[in-house]
This record gives sequence, C-alpha cells and structure tokens, in this order.
Amino acid sequence: MKQLNYFVAITAISLCSIQTKGQNPYDAIGKKTTMLTLTNGKYPEYVPYDSIQRIGSIVLNVKRMTILAFLDRDSINMAPEVSSRWWSIDPHSNKYPNISPYVFGLNNPIFFIDPDGGVIVDSQGKEVVVTFGKANAPIFKYKDGSEVTDKKFIADAKPVLASMSKTEVGRTVVKAMNDAQHNVSIEVDKSGAKYYNEKTQEYSSTEQPGFTPLYGQTESTLNEKGELASTKITIFEGTIDKIKETPKDQIYVINIEDKVVAQSDFTKEQIIGATGTHEGTHATDKASNSKLGATKPEDKPNSNELKFYQQSDPEGTKVK
Repeated sequence: MKQLNYFVAITAISLCSIQTKGQNPYDAIGKKTTMLTLTNGKYPEYVPYDSIQRIGSIVLNVKRMTILAFLDRDSINMAPEVSSRWWSIDPHSNKYPNISPYVFGLNNPIFFIDPDGGVIVDSQGKEVVVTFGKANAPIFKYKDGSEVTDKKFIADAKPVLASMSKTEVGRTVVKAMNDAQHNVSIEVDKSGAKYYNEKTQEYSSTEQPGFTPLYGQTESTLNEKGELASTKITIFEGTIDKIKETPKDQIYVINIEDKVVAQSDFTKEQIIGATGTHEGTHATDKASNSKLGATKPEDKPNSNELKFYQQSDPEGTKVK
C-alpha cells in the first residue's frame, strides 16, 4: 500500500509540473492572454488530464477504466488539481452571477439542495427549493436563499407540500418534484366539490351516477421534443371538505389496491397530503404520466397514496 501511495505522490508531482505549463489553454494556439480564475492563478483550473479522476479514495483512469491507486484519506494530501475533478460546473450558472459555478447548494449543502434542471416554482415561475429541517419540517426558500414571498405559493403550494412532508413517502415525492427535469407548480381550487366521470371524461360540481369525487388533477405540457416541459397539480379542496362533512356516525371509505381506507377518519391535512403525494407521482414519474403514453398511469400514484395513508395510521385502525 505504501509503495502505491509513493507512486501516486510521484505521479502527482509529475502531473503538477506538466499542469503548470497547461494552465492557459490558449498557449497551444499562440494566444497570449491572462486567464481569469476563481483563485487568481493560485490553483490550475484548466485541466487537460480528464482521464485521471479521483473518486473518493480511488484514483481512476476513466478512459481505460483501470484503478491507478487506493488512497488513505487520512495520510495522503494530494494536490486537488491532480487528485480530483469537477465533472462539470453548474449548467445554469449564468442565471446566478453572484454565486460561484463551482459551489453546491449555495455552499451550504446541509440546508440547501441544487436540483438538476427542473424545479418547483411559484406562481411567477420563480424557483423554490424545499429542504427538511428538524423533525422533517419543510423549509421553503428561493434558490438564492431568500424567503419565499409569492402569496399564491404561500397560500396554495406551501400547505400541500407541508402536508405531504408528514410521511416518508410524501417527502420522497417532494424530493422528486425538487429534482424533476421540468417545472412543477401547485394550485388549490377552493370553488367547491368536483366530480369526474372517467368514461365520458366529464366534470360536475354535483354528485351524479357514474361520477366519483375528484381530489386532485395533474396537467402536463410537452416541449417540441415530446418531453415534459411543465406539470401543474391542482388540489380540489372543496371535494376534501365535502368528505370531512361525513356525519360522525358514518364513515366514508375508498378502495386503494386491495385495502379499504376509512378516508373520513383522517384529518383534512392528511387527505391533502395523500392527494398531493398521488398527484406529485403523476407529475414526476414518467411511467405514471398518461401524456407520455403510460399504459398503467395510476399504479404507482395509487401505491404511494396508500403508503401515505398507512404511514399516517401507525396503529392500523383506518386502513385495513
């Protein structure tokens, strides 16, 4: 092991000496110019040796897929420009000129995440990042770390995401929404109960034969490549209020998979969380989005909704 470490150290020194000459990529074409770097030239930031990567405590030739050495992280201190590489800078760095493209999560990865591409957005299309604090309480911030000020997001999306975050499966879906490759927005419809006839694809504001209560809905928009560009989740609060009006001596039940859920025994917040988890799955899982040609779009959303109710009922008295 020591021999390997010595070999790596010698290799590092050799590469460092070569690297100094290659600090300015324009030298190869005879251009004399000063390179602007984040360290003012202290560390090489132009790296032509992309085949050598450090992944954890391993130095790897990624082109040949061979291991060059195993490093003892406590005793070996290799030059960062030799032993490690950034795979890429933030692809959206031009949107955030006040933040270095080399940092992750606003330089505070304990509290912030940096979704790749798509995001949760407020009503103005501004990105909102959801993280989880003590007791998994959701924290809502704009990507620059400032407080969310959009009134519609605070009134609609924030309560839904907070309700979803009460269970493990709900938090998993919230994280999927954070990491989506497209924008995800949430609205709450408070205009009254809604009912839907799946065969005729008709909506109604009153109970009718063939119509079932509509708790939520996900609408998707595709780009010119046929990929998801955005999804809009709507939660029908009036329908949930109607369920909660069930007389105390009665129980409103629904069937999910092979289970019977005493839905009226759950709180309004829990039903909103279950509905958000169901619709959030539609919004983020391609196999659950009919707009993308999914053959069984309800399987995973139903499964996640059932898990939400089960995780909200640890005693097992409301889901049987």
